Amino acid sequence: MNGTYDFDVRVLVPIAHKGNVYITADNIEAEVDLNMKMITKNSKTYVYLSQIKLNLNIKGYDAKYDLNERDYGQLAEIINNFVGSNQEEVIKSFKPALEEAISKRILLVANDIVKHFTYEELFPDRT
Repeated sequence: MNGTYDFDVRVLVPIAHKGNVYITADNIEAEVDLNMKMITKNSKTYVYLSQIKLNLNIKGYDAKYDLNERDYGQLAEIINNFVGSNQEEVIKSFKPALEEAISKRILLVANDIVKHFTYEELFPDRT
C-alpha cells in the first residue's frame, strides 16, 4: 500500500514534514461475508455481488518513509521508533478505510467478471 504522511511534531522545536510512505504487510487473514443477488434479463438468470463485509486481521507491517537520511536522519529515526512501537494503534486507525477500499474494489472486479455469464454457466451443478 502506498500513501502519504504528514507529520507535525512539537518536542522542543516544531518539526513538520510531508512525504510518501510505502507500507508492506504479510500474513494477513480475512473474514468475508458476501451477498449475491439473482436477476432475470432476457429470460436468463444472472448473479451479481450486492454487498461484501470484510474483516482484516493485520498482524504487522513494514513502513518505509520517503525521507532523505542525510537531511532527516534523526526525524526518520524518531518516526520509525514511534510508528514501530505503536503498530497496533496505527493499524486500528487505517484498518476501516483499508477494508472499505478493498471491499469496493472486490465488488467492482467481481461484478465485472460475473456480468458476462449466466447463473447456469457459473453454477452448472446447481441448475
